[in-house]
Amino acid sequence: MNDLPRQKLVEIVAKHGVSVIENPRRCEGLLRDYCGRFRREISVLTMAVEERIPLDLLAAKNTPRQVLLNRLTQRLCDNLALSESAARWAVISWAFALGVVSSDELKINEQQPVEHAPTTATFVPTTARTATQNKVQPNKKSRSASATAVQKTVIVSANGNGDFTRIGEALRNVAPNTRLIIRPGSYNESVVIDKIVEIIGDGEPEEIEIVSTDSSCFQMQTEKAIVRGLTLRGSGARTGRAFFAVDIPRGELFLEDCDINSDSLSCIAVHGSYANPLIKRCRIHDGADSGVYFFDNARGQIEDCDIYRNANVGAAITNGANPTIKNCRIFEGKSGGVVAWQNGAAGLIEDCKIFGHRLANVGISEYANPTFRRCEIYGSTDAGVFVHRNGYGALDECDIYSNEDAEVAVSTGGNPVLRRCAIHNGNNSGVIVRDKGHGLIENCNIYDNADAGVAIYGESVVAVRRCNIHRNGKVAIRVKEASAASVEDSDLRGNRIAAWESEAGVVVERKGNRE
Repeated sequence: MNDLPRQKLVEIVAKHGVSVIENPRRCEGLLRDYCGRFRREISVLTMAVEERIPLDLLAAKNTPRQVLLNRLTQRLCDNLALSESAARWAVISWAFALGVVSSDELKINEQQPVEHAPTTATFVPTTARTATQNKVQPNKKSRSASATAVQKTVIVSANGNGDFTRIGEALRNVAPNTRLIIRPGSYNESVVIDKIVEIIGDGEPEEIEIVSTDSSCFQMQTEKAIVRGLTLRGSGARTGRAFFAVDIPRGELFLEDCDINSDSLSCIAVHGSYANPLIKRCRIHDGADSGVYFFDNARGQIEDCDIYRNANVGAAITNGANPTIKNCRIFEGKSGGVVAWQNGAAGLIEDCKIFGHRLANVGISEYANPTFRRCEIYGSTDAGVFVHRNGYGALDECDIYSNEDAEVAVSTGGNPVLRRCAIHNGNNSGVIVRDKGHGLIENCNIYDNADAGVAIYGESVVAVRRCNIHRNGKVAIRVKEASAASVEDSDLRGNRIAAWESEAGVVVERKGNRE
């Protein structure tokens, strides 16, 4: 474990106060701001907050210090399957940041061994907490990894220093509710998870690699399981086969802190109405198809992941799927970023950064209706958002800027709703609607685009309400080619040429504007 995040933790507590220990997500966000590249350290410190380690450090004033530190270290080992060194590092880091131990005591305590509790102790999952403990959780909509209480732990070690040498072998021989601790090494196998278990890496993810050339690294075939801290490589191209690195046709798979790619199909597939995984803090990248592929009425939640450099789209949502994607970075794909299409595909994409794709950062078509909220959408070599072929969708409080084509492009029956968005610094118009497109634009700030703020062509119909459209390179609103625009209570002043550009045959309704 690196000591820089510990130093930054001291700075965070000094600047933002002890209240950070009551809010795991705020703590995690601050750590990402201060030292974002240390993903494992951030994860361990955040999990310690979720386990109430900092609160207990401050509350246990009458407990001998060494007893307290050992007890809390053991709790992290038992509840989260952390290695002893990682658990001790987290406890000591919080103790130092909160002033429970001095710098001299810090050096001494890091060398102290932990007195282990009996290995038959019942596992208490991170979400199996009392009502009082749950009060410190800031986001009650967020899901956490939880499995039935683990009754036994076994060690899987590729070099033979454990109970088993292969994960699949261990899984076939253990009872449900067993924790499998995976030691560093390379495991060439495909694993079907067909019972409730936890599969936990004991070390850095890059040290524990599962490579599959025949089928998915993991296929989920049980109601609930946890996989944490592994590198998963779907390598079907080696044998001419095609499969997902992680295949989730059912159940609640809690997939955390993993590095995942596939050289044949998508990195992760979530499909079917019985699939509802939680995917957190993973790197999902360099897939031969999409990063994450939701289809056939699947649900699921993705949080705090990096999804990047995939050959198709970063996150694909189709055929009735309805996932939630939060606090993710989706970037630098060879096609689109987040794309939703077909048969009522929906989804909530919230607080994400979606950028740097060759095609549109966001694509919506074929009656899909996702919601994007507080997302930052920028840097595509195509449009920022492309809604077409009867796609719907809502964008609320999004920041859309610096895309090569329009910031928002709508065509062929597309009909999105844009509310409270900033649409700016584009190389074309801010919003372009063409080919019988539709749209509602409300309370948006549209500025500093090279052409018009809003351009409407090809028998399209657009309503603009309470917007500020200013500082654009030509006009605020352009209406042409038998199109119609209703513009109300908007400020259209301060554009380079004029507020309006129109031609014969268009319909324009203007009410309460400042022009």
